Amino acid sequence: MNRQVFCAMALAGTLLALGGCSTDQVRGPFLFASAQPGPDRGGLMVAFAAPEDSYGAAEQGMVSADRTMYYVLVDGKVVSIDASSYPLTVFAGGNPSWAYYLDAGPHHFTVTAMPGQRPVFEGDGQIPGGGTAHLFLYGPLDNVSGVFVSVPSTPASGNEHITAVNLMRGGQAMEVVTCSDRTTCSPISGALALGDVFQTEVPVVVDDCDPASPASVPGSWSAGGCFTSITTQGAGVGYRLVATPSRPTPPINALTWGVDGLGVNSRPPIFVAAPVFMTDAGQSQVVLY
Repeated sequence: MNRQVFCAMALAGTLLALGGCSTDQVRGPFLFASAQPGPDRGGLMVAFAAPEDSYGAAEQGMVSADRTMYYVLVDGKVVSIDASSYPLTVFAGGNPSWAYYLDAGPHHFTVTAMPGQRPVFEGDGQIPGGGTAHLFLYGPLDNVSGVFVSVPSTPASGNEHITAVNLMRGGQAMEVVTCSDRTTCSPISGALALGDVFQTEVPVVVDDCDPASPASVPGSWSAGGCFTSITTQGAGVGYRLVATPSRPTPPINALTWGVDGLGVNSRPPIFVAAPVFMTDAGQSQVVLY
């Protein structure tokens, strides 16, 4: 399996197939997501980074048949993504999972292997009206941390929205850059340490994409092109490791579309990247997007 970029859009629905668990197998109470959007409702995305310390170990964990499935609770209720079937579940090192729509406002979030058991994570966050709360979980299973990020449904007219989160298990610092071509880039963020978030909006620079073209293949997304924050000519916004004397020119990695559920070419220009592993040279290996 190509792990270079782990994209929620390309793998939508896989969690449900893996989980095979409906609400009649889990004790409630349940919180059923509404199918109706609105200014007083928002989405929820939960992504659980691989807990292993190395890329090689994470590769093995991601394909393990005995991975634990974790349920997501909001205010003590098991989130269900429709009125009759599947609860919202995630795997450590698995696909991001989405629920639309929940009441906007402050909530208490719990992630647990079974409702009523000791959670692997709990914390308070905000579901934005008209946007999506992204909950990124990371760290070893006995000490899981979480980062809440609010992402709008659409950016301001003429802009693209950028969200970058450092989840790298190796502890490397990264930065977000803007580029006019493949070799001319300047930082627009400071150095981001583990758990740090950078968000901004910049004038939109994207390719007109043909989904059938080679540039639309998921394995090419980290280098830029269709459905990313960097065009095929290298212009746009990306992220990279902070330069060091031994690594003076780390490569630029593109962010990918951070919107679920819309038609491929109708998604607004909202780009998200939460890298978990990179090579020593700075090329993304596993990204929660």
